[in-house]
Amino acid sequence: MFRSFPLLLLVFLSALPALSTAQNQRTTETGFTRFAEHTVYHSVFSSTAIRPEIAVLHGLTRAGNQMLVNVALVSNDRQFGGEPAHVSGSVSNLLNQRRELNFKTIDEGDVVYYLAPVRVTEQDTLHFTLKVAPESGASAYEVKFTKRVYVNH
Repeated sequence: MFRSFPLLLLVFLSALPALSTAQNQRTTETGFTRFAEHTVYHSVFSSTAIRPEIAVLHGLTRAGNQMLVNVALVSNDRQFGGEPAHVSGSVSNLLNQRRELNFKTIDEGDVVYYLAPVRVTEQDTLHFTLKVAPESGASAYEVKFTKRVYVNH
């Protein structure tokens, strides 16, 4: 029905491999961590970047203080698309206040990715720890990254 949101993800995913030559298990500023078999792509963005009808379609809340964490697991032998995985994680701020992330699966057929809401009250630096396990039963990957976020008033 609405195809622009997956298109946004595909544009994001297709641009990243050209930006860096990340080594095994090293997170870069470009938004991905490459492992031997897979690459975990991650981003954090304001929920207001999603059109209202797309948010309704996927049951997402749009608000100036609501960020979304976007995670996709891509096999290194594929150029596009995410594959099914078990995704969990947490976020902590500079005061070391920690919250668990609740990921929602977005399955667009040949593309699967995961979104989790993160509410923020002011500009903040957030530290993310993700665990991404391929449904194939391979070992889980741990990804850590930091993102500076700003509230849209």
